[in-house]
Amino acid sequence: MVTTSTFDGLGRANSNGALLSGAQGLSLGLNTSSFNTFRNLTVGMTATGASTGTNVYGNLFDTNSRYGVSLAAATNLRIGSPTDLTLRNTISGGAIGVFASGFCTGSSVNRMNFVNFTGTKYSVAQSRNLVIVQ
Repeated sequence: MVTTSTFDGLGRANSNGALLSGAQGLSLGLNTSSFNTFRNLTVGMTATGASTGTNVYGNLFDTNSRYGVSLAAATNLRIGSPTDLTLRNTISGGAIGVFASGFCTGSSVNRMNFVNFTGTKYSVAQSRNLVIVQ
């Protein structure tokens, strides 16, 4: 479990926050009271590969220049909760909130909270089998 950490890329070109590559059984954040902050990065969080049992809950993705969250063929990953709003992630600033490509079978992006966000919320046309609950 990773909670209450700050990933800040201020002053670092092409910096990325968390890379979950085949991460299984991991909790990134716990809820909106015990969360991680990803700010001033190119990409806040990237997930790729089999992610069975991995949950991304309650994090803040703030002012990331390219994507807040990026999924590249990430399977069985759960981002947020479709019913519990204390588990939703917040995206503020940036060009694209959630980007996804490839087969994301079994993965879901649930109830993202977009605050002060004028970019594209979801860019998922290049993905397949991803469930989005708004």
